[in-house]
Amino acid sequence: PELPAGAILEETSRAGLVVDELLTAGRLLDADLIAAGTQGRGFLERLFIGSTATGLLRRSTVSVLCAPPPPAVDRAWVEMRLRGDARLEQSTDWAA
Repeated sequence: PELPAGAILEETSRAGLVVDELLTAGRLLDADLIAAGTQGRGFLERLFIGSTATGLLRRSTVSVLCAPPPPAVDRAWVEMRLRGDARLEQSTDWAA
């Protein structure tokens, strides 16, 4: 109900390295844009874990849109709309 007229939403499941699979899916769909959310990890976490957004930005041959995580209250609103409930597990988010 939230999609604009003519938009198509397709859900798939893939196995493999995240960046490789996203780029492959983009090629198969002939995508003009790949959108990804970030988690706001710090430098050390990115160093050891890596960053999907960084990998997409470095390796993609099409435009990439990276969005930061929303504030806790906005995230809860989206979860309520999608699932009917929301859970704020980080104590720092409780005030929101």
